[in-house]
Amino acid sequence: MTLQNIIEIVKESFPDKGEPRIIKEIDLAQKTFVEETDVTKDRAALSGLSSGVSFDLPSGYLKVKRVDFLDSNNKVIDHPLIYNIEFDKITFDATDYDITVIPSSIAKIIINYVPRPADITSRSDSFAIPQEFIPAIEAKVMERFYALFPTITTTDKNGNSIMVKDWNAVHYWVSIYDKYRIEAKKYVNMIDSTTPYITGSVDNYTVTPQVVGNI
Repeated sequence: MTLQNIIEIVKESFPDKGEPRIIKEIDLAQKTFVEETDVTKDRAALSGLSSGVSFDLPSGYLKVKRVDFLDSNNKVIDHPLIYNIEFDKITFDATDYDITVIPSSIAKIIINYVPRPADITSRSDSFAIPQEFIPAIEAKVMERFYALFPTITTTDKNGNSIMVKDWNAVHYWVSIYDKYRIEAKKYVNMIDSTTPYITGSVDNYTVTPQVVGNI
């Protein structure tokens, strides 16, 4: 399913809604899905470890999932430091003494994080989430539109023709969205539980890494 497919599906039920509004809802739906499921992922290596303990987080990050510390042989060091995240920065410290730079025993620090999806602004844009979860975006948009706009013609007690909202359709699309949301969370949990710690080259470990520096 593509973005163009979803636009056409929505237009079939809501022909009076313009494409810019539909695209805006698609963009919002994808961002909501990612925030609720953590289904996107990326990794970045910090730079300047010998010059401080506080670093900018990767641009566009949504949340940090894990921090890995590597020695000079690219082996993971288990929990050598604690860290705090505030105002888009990550700051490290030791549990029993103060530090002003990252200890030399730590050669690399890798941030595993959920990236915020890029804005969707046109029908030629692509989704950031795995293909199997794109129907969730359709479901969220349809849920929103049915909840916002009346689609059923009926009569009031005076016999006047009125338009009302189709709440059965809203509940249906909520159920479809929830099904994909639950499946996405299972998918993420499976990946998180089976992702091996680093035992080899960090080049094999990182996925399109960006390097971010210290303050």
